[in-house]
Amino acid sequence: MANAQFPEITLFSAIRQDAEILFLFLEALKRLSYPGKLSFWFYDGNDQDNSKHLLLSFFQKSGAEIRPSLGFPPQAFIKTEETYQWNTAIVDRVIAIKNFAIARFLHTTAKYLFLIDSDLILQPQTFEVLLETQSWIVSEVFWIEWKRSALHTPYLPNVWDIHEYSFSSPESIFRLREPGLYCVGGLGACTLIHRQALEAGLNFSRITGVNFWGEDRHFCIRASCLGIGLYADTHVPPFHIYRKSLIPQCQEWLKLGSCS
Repeated sequence: MANAQFPEITLFSAIRQDAEILFLFLEALKRLSYPGKLSFWFYDGNDQDNSKHLLLSFFQKSGAEIRPSLGFPPQAFIKTEETYQWNTAIVDRVIAIKNFAIARFLHTTAKYLFLIDSDLILQPQTFEVLLETQSWIVSEVFWIEWKRSALHTPYLPNVWDIHEYSFSSPESIFRLREPGLYCVGGLGACTLIHRQALEAGLNFSRITGVNFWGEDRHFCIRASCLGIGLYADTHVPPFHIYRKSLIPQCQEWLKLGSCS
């Protein structure tokens, strides 16, 4: 039974994922230690039968809510070992799905909405740590080599200082290697949001006159305009399986206790 002292959280993820990665994502959700009421919502955008079956199995055992297609036409989404290939139609689809989740959430009694990408493997105590920050909007930081090339490229975080994705100084990046809570200019992919922020009008819709790429930029700019701070926590980083070749490394990470 959920502990009433802990606020109710709704976890939402729009899922179109390879089965091998989705399996690890769902297994991590089963290991979450949160003692309060935790509901799982998913948008099933999978184009692989194995992934659909994994999601259905999780639904049957956990009581998760799986949203239908919402009538969106299919969009090709290409993932390679180098990078992901996004386009405007895919981003608009993600905006509509996340805004749908927000609208649905506001008709519940839950206090927090947690938005997470389906290639992130959470540590069990993630929610307890994020709630301790007492932030209206807070993301757990993870690191990834966004693009591979012949030259070594640095691992960078899912948070930033200046839109579209830049940093005020090298020190601003290095600080995120230390356990702490930091004010940032933008964030995404692993974010806990207090319902009061959403009741104030926060959403992912495009802002007229702003052409930054990605729905998270518009979300973060809107939050700043509403006077809502954006924070990054670095105590329990998830593992980001950005490419399938990272699966063995993630499995080893799990064996070692999901430590950073």
